Amino acid sequence: SPPSELINRPQDIEFLLDYLEQNYSTRLNLNQVGILGQSFGAYTSLAVAGAQIDYEQVFKRCQAQETATVLNFSVLLQCQLLRLPIKDYDFDDPRIKAVFAINPLSSKIFGEEGMEAIDVPTLIVTGSADTVTPALAEQIRPFSWLETPDKYLVLLKRGTHFSTLADSADEGVPVPKEAIGPDPAIAQTYMKALSLGFFKTYLANQSSYEIYLSSEYTDDISRFPMPIFLLESLPEQLIMKDEE
Repeated sequence: SPPSELINRPQDIEFLLDYLEQNYSTRLNLNQVGILGQSFGAYTSLAVAGAQIDYEQVFKRCQAQETATVLNFSVLLQCQLLRLPIKDYDFDDPRIKAVFAINPLSSKIFGEEGMEAIDVPTLIVTGSADTVTPALAEQIRPFSWLETPDKYLVLLKRGTHFSTLADSADEGVPVPKEAIGPDPAIAQTYMKALSLGFFKTYLANQSSYEIYLSSEYTDDISRFPMPIFLLESLPEQLIMKDEE
């Protein structure tokens, strides 16, 4: 993706919501919007939900990466920000009331302070076998930086960056079977169940659905060969300062 996508995608969400507000406000509640995205779309979702770009962090981390061996492909994408004009971007859209982010890239472009700015219910999905946006750097640590009281981390064991996507051949983007990992239908079933429970709870204010946002529920639906785990907090040993 070109560097401009880091800016254009969040702005597209604002444009779409403005259009819907102007034309369908009598039929849609546009003050109570949820957003779900995967990969670059998950970055976009976090951005419009309040995560702030931290230029100081980007300069520091990306300059340090210039002479380092980069094992995290998403860092290369995040560092593309420095190829764009420096502006005080603020994509936070108050109409977004809940965010469901699957395999986001976030460690460098937002950092700790940027993630702390999110103040809406947030669910982050990570895959233990994701080599594009590695779990520890891009989802687990960033999850620990969230200060919003309603937050969830969902781990797909053996999940890859492509586990939740439709068949790559249908999408016209060939992905090797090894990169897709275990049967994507398993991960897609998880996402349908959890996104329904999440948005019913935090957009429709139906508290009866909150039971589905629990480790007891994910234990019930967990299937081999891609077990699923849900956490609302992390063990202390995983909450560490990112000093990469």
